[in-house]
Amino acid sequence: MTTTKATHTPGPWRVGVPGRGRFCIYATADGHGRGICRMSNTQDEPADHQMNLEADANAALIAAAPALLAACKAALGATDGVLPGRVWITLRAAVRLAEGGAQ
Repeated sequence: MTTTKATHTPGPWRVGVPGRGRFCIYATADGHGRGICRMSNTQDEPADHQMNLEADANAALIAAAPALLAACKAALGATDGVLPGRVWITLRAAVRLAEGGAQ
């Protein structure tokens, strides 16, 4: 039996209507903006400004994931092993994690 490994939805991704700790991440490669992730903070109190800011920052990081993965892969491919060992190991671990591998 052959198994197929799933891949992530192609980027770019964008954050739709961030604010008050609630957001949706959209994949925009097809130009239509298919929703791929909906999240919110666990508090339903608009007064918790810091938690809402954190949720908005998390949304930006999630939306940047495809670009960050591509940058890691490009760095690994372009450097041909000349990066310092710790940097090389960190980049390889990040790509492995992003592709569903172990930490």
